[in-house]
Amino acid sequence: MKKLALMLCGFMLLLSIFTPFVHAAQPASKVSMLYIDGQPTDYISKVIDNQKISLISLRTASSSLKLSLAWAANAKEWTVANAKHKIVLKANSKAVQVDGKKKTMPVPVQIINGVSYISLRFIIEASGGRIAEFTSFLPTVGSSILDRPAPTYWASSAHKQELMDFIMNDDVKGLERSLQDWRELTIPDSMFEICPYVFVSSTQMVQVLLNAGFPIDFMQTSYKEPLLNYGYTLLHGAAYNGNYDLVTYLLEHNANANLLTSTNENVIDLATQGKKELENDKSLPEDFDLDTALANYDRTIELLQNLADNQQDDQISG
Repeated sequence: MKKLALMLCGFMLLLSIFTPFVHAAQPASKVSMLYIDGQPTDYISKVIDNQKISLISLRTASSSLKLSLAWAANAKEWTVANAKHKIVLKANSKAVQVDGKKKTMPVPVQIINGVSYISLRFIIEASGGRIAEFTSFLPTVGSSILDRPAPTYWASSAHKQELMDFIMNDDVKGLERSLQDWRELTIPDSMFEICPYVFVSSTQMVQVLLNAGFPIDFMQTSYKEPLLNYGYTLLHGAAYNGNYDLVTYLLEHNANANLLTSTNENVIDLATQGKKELENDKSLPEDFDLDTALANYDRTIELLQNLADNQQDDQISG
């Protein structure tokens, strides 16, 4: 699944050329949506010291990012923390302690109508999360930055990032220990715009998902533009990566090979596409075993084609 990740990284790099994350000048009527772990989340934008800053209330941030929040009146400071990170904020100061190290925020905590607000990007990243900007706007001749729709800010909490890292590294024990609900793996990642479950690459990891109640044919189609919304199943991802062992395992567990992605591709289409992309990939590391990988693609395509042929024969005879 790392091949899929590399391809999507390249797409995101191209996208970022046209859609910089910094707040560009936009008409006042255009409002950017913010999602944290897939949930719409309130925030505000203010011009402070001649810079436009996105702010989120400390209470909303602590709830959405799964952080504890405490106020020490004597010291006039807030402590925000999770299992791996501790952030200490002083009132009226940009200076902050993050995991015992001195850091500087863009602006101090802001008190607005009695509510404490903090820099959105700062609190997300300092607590171990990630935030990205997505837009469906593609520039054309004569268009300007003012023509684009308001972007969508898509953020992941540290917990969500941890689950993604476990999957990418095939850390079965880590995922088994940290996964609280299988639905946590159905929220698109903030970098790849695709759900973490699609990156599963081993039978042991699939078994963790199934044990947690994950439906073997689950297909995430709830998130629309500007996310890509591929609509992959576990089998789609395994086929695309030419993962013969995983494809075989999923079929043995009654995965549906007839489901189409949101772009109307079947598993054979995806396996064929993945093989072609691998053959044309000029950036493979020197120690990559290309012959074995291509052989696995051939076995995967043959398996899926035989299955399709048998199903067709059954329909004819029936």
